[in-house]
Amino acid sequence: IPLFAKDRGDPDPLVVMGGIAAAANPAVMSPFVDLFLLGEGEASLPPLLDLVALRIKEGYTRLSILEEAAQLPGAYIPIIHGPQPAPIRYARVEDMDEFPPCSAWLTGETEFDPSRSPG
Repeated sequence: IPLFAKDRGDPDPLVVMGGIAAAANPAVMSPFVDLFLLGEGEASLPPLLDLVALRIKEGYTRLSILEEAAQLPGAYIPIIHGPQPAPIRYARVEDMDEFPPCSAWLTGETEFDPSRSPG
């Protein structure tokens, strides 16, 4: 994978970044990242993954996928929006009950081992 986003083409994967570091200052990583998701990942990641999977299957170009993804809440795409984002509509989840906290892996080696539960 080419290091810089500007050097990537259609056969290369999209490099996506989210989280607190991206939200605090995405400009620092903008030369390396194709698409930032700012805000709550529960709200922005599923629509992005659906969009990318569908458009790749349909043979869309990398740029056309990024242009469409730019319409998603929380999306900041440096090659479209420029190196310093203007105010961006952060993705938000209205009802956190739709995303109950859970652990994907429950093993004896984790901090949350269910067999060591008190009481």
